[in-house]
Amino acid sequence: MIVYDGSKGPYLLDEVVKNGHSFWWDITAQRWRSSDDAAVQQIIDTFDPLPVARQTAEQRVDAAAGEARARYITVAPGQDAVYNLKLQQA
Repeated sequence: MIVYDGSKGPYLLDEVVKNGHSFWWDITAQRWRSSDDAAVQQIIDTFDPLPVARQTAEQRVDAAAGEARARYITVAPGQDAVYNLKLQQA
């Protein structure tokens, strides 16, 4: 029988699938099921969601920063030379 730890977050299911297993809630039996209870329980017990969550957050921040920069920076051939010239003139 699987003992699910909901504090592991949404990345736990990805980790189970990445390791070649499946994991689902059986609504009829009102319990968690898996393709291999022992292996999936081991993944649940040892999974640390922080590195995956941190990487995902960093990617989102980078994407948002890129979008913000794009609102203020002109992307065109030779535009970097114009920016360098303006910097030298300042």
